[in-house]
Amino acid sequence: EWIWLNNRHRKQRNAGCRYRFSGYRFSTASLCVNMSRHQGKQEERDFDGEELPSEFKLSRSKIMYVEDKSAGLEGEARIGRVYFSKSGKTLYYRGQKFQSLKGSGFKANYFEVESGDHYWISGPRKDQNDRLYGGNRGVEVDDGIYEEYIRSINT
Repeated sequence: EWIWLNNRHRKQRNAGCRYRFSGYRFSTASLCVNMSRHQGKQEERDFDGEELPSEFKLSRSKIMYVEDKSAGLEGEARIGRVYFSKSGKTLYYRGQKFQSLKGSGFKANYFEVESGDHYWISGPRKDQNDRLYGGNRGVEVDDGIYEEYIRSINT
């Protein structure tokens, strides 16, 4: 597992909390504590004060592929309109709020804030092979965006 450190060096985790850092090996308990705190960062965030926006702007939305990865590699998948927050860091879809895993997810790139479930959210593919291992079996397209979705993949 590779993790960026100070935007310059990379380190690789080895057994026993030993790290390879710029060609040197070292082992410290504080580094292990800091790493474990870093890896669980997305679940420790506090979102209690945030509410869903009162209105979504069409200009800050895209048609995207959303797949639930909480049950395994292939889960329920939909193509629908995803809305972005003003900063672009939070995504909203069907009453759910998503934030990035920032590269720490396994076959997933976002997590749902309330439940912590992992999701894969990306733009729809033009060849319609949106699923991880190809194909589009079981992928549902939301009502109201079907025509726009077909136009976007045919351009």
